[in-house]
Amino acid sequence: MPLTLSNFELTFYFNSKFGIDEYEICHCVEPGTRRLCGGMNANDSKPQQTEEFLVTSFLKMIVYMYINVNANLNLNMNVEEIKKILRYWTRLNAIDLGWIDEFDEIIARYVEYFNQHPYVFNNNDNNKMEQTRLFRLLKTIVESGPSINSVRFSPNGKAIVATDDKKIRIWNVESGKEMYAFEEYIGPVYDAQFSPDGTMIVSSSCTTIRLWDVTSGFVLHLLEGHSNIVTRAQFSPDAKFIVSSSWDSTIRLWDVQSGLELKRLEGHSNYIIDVQMSFNGLFLVSASVDATVGIWNVQSGERIHSLVGHSNTVVGAQFSTDGQFVVSCSSDCVRIWDATSGKEIQRFGEQTEAINATFSPDNQTIVYGRTDGGIHLWDVKTEKEIQKLTGHSGLVSEVAFSPNGYTIVSSSFDGSIKLWR
Repeated sequence: MPLTLSNFELTFYFNSKFGIDEYEICHCVEPGTRRLCGGMNANDSKPQQTEEFLVTSFLKMIVYMYINVNANLNLNMNVEEIKKILRYWTRLNAIDLGWIDEFDEIIARYVEYFNQHPYVFNNNDNNKMEQTRLFRLLKTIVESGPSINSVRFSPNGKAIVATDDKKIRIWNVESGKEMYAFEEYIGPVYDAQFSPDGTMIVSSSCTTIRLWDVTSGFVLHLLEGHSNIVTRAQFSPDAKFIVSSSWDSTIRLWDVQSGLELKRLEGHSNYIIDVQMSFNGLFLVSASVDATVGIWNVQSGERIHSLVGHSNTVVGAQFSTDGQFVVSCSSDCVRIWDATSGKEIQRFGEQTEAINATFSPDNQTIVYGRTDGGIHLWDVKTEKEIQKLTGHSGLVSEVAFSPNGYTIVSSSFDGSIKLWR
């Protein structure tokens, strides 16, 4: 809803939505409230009505917050909460100078509210307000233990899967309890990800790829063919294929049903660290020790772009959810590229030793982890860092958004897994 609402529209909206009538809107300050002054005028008790423009302005803000924040994110502000905010706001704006004891309660209530609903409001190019979510530590799933190599959300966001030296473990997000544990007997598990329907997991360990049934823990297929460490394995969006990357400098496509290799893509001159399929399943993006990012056509196997600019190993590359952009990270910086033209469009986080980076589901924010244990959030539209999260004491091996974008999960070589919301 635009912020150019008339007083009549405001009254109608509040009356129809919340049952707050015109009298309550115009008299949202307690009866008998007087203008409170400080200093030499502290005892001035001349009654004065609350200015209409103050009430109207704040009502517009409340309408905006309710429609664009409450409705979209299910914050469920009720009538009493809105009346309370209106009452305190108008009372606050009726004060000229000085400090009164009630300020403490007012400020405390505002701090409590915005702690519960952490958002930053920015103006976009059209001078309209947009919300950017902020995060804080929700819980620590694992305090310490073996180094965690990777962590991912399930498609419904209710579980996470993580890997360490020899195990694949699944936790319930809400309870924080471990649900399943699968053990590899060959060596470290470098990566594990859910299938799109959440019933299977694909893992990479040494030179092999395994498909697991989540419920039974049985291995459905063992995919063999890579001649060196498999760094990443991921399902295609339709779950018919698996794409993998390896230190053997190849990208391979596998058939899920048969477990057979279907296609091999070559073009990088050194180890491939990461590979990901676009959300429409038509393209691949890869990151390599040769300091380049590759964009590939899945059907033809052709490398259609070689993104050059990083000065060191590219340790991660991911598509935006709409497939229009690619984010890549290296020890030199984090870069955003146009996926169609192959041109760099943004660069940030210089010399931050970024380990991994990914877009939020709405493509508005990029989160990336660092070797120093820090997690940073970058606003794509404003081209500014909006938040830094601290808590890990070692290299952040993985960061990922939940499917709805409300939660971030992070893993670290300090052996911990943390949820941020």
